[in-house]
Amino acid sequence: MIRARMVIKNILLVFVGAGTGGVARYLVNTAFNPLLAPFPLSTLTVNVAGGFLAGILVALLALRPGLDPTVRLLLLTGFMGGLTTFSAFSTEVGLLLQAGRALQAATAIALHVVGSVGAALLGMALCRALLTR
Repeated sequence: MIRARMVIKNILLVFVGAGTGGVARYLVNTAFNPLLAPFPLSTLTVNVAGGFLAGILVALLALRPGLDPTVRLLLLTGFMGGLTTFSAFSTEVGLLLQAGRALQAATAIALHVVGSVGAALLGMALCRALLTR
């Protein structure tokens, strides 16, 4: 019975986090998509920002092992999972390729991969720098 309650609590944490992340993604879409219509700017924005935030969270959890493990479920699995989306990135690149826009597709791939990984590393470094002074 206790195990079942814990599983339900964890599922609810992921659910709330993912819902909140999904709403944040919608708001980013609303703000950024009109800015550069032919290029999927909102997906790039959430993936790079998501990489940065995920980097901070991973470093924070590593540096503070006493934090409640539900923080990972709520923020990393839930919120970040709802905010960022590799499926949208993949679909948008596929559509660019189908439209014969290979250069734009390659640019999107490079920006997403380099930007997201770079932002994750920056987030980890920033968190470590601030918490290990």
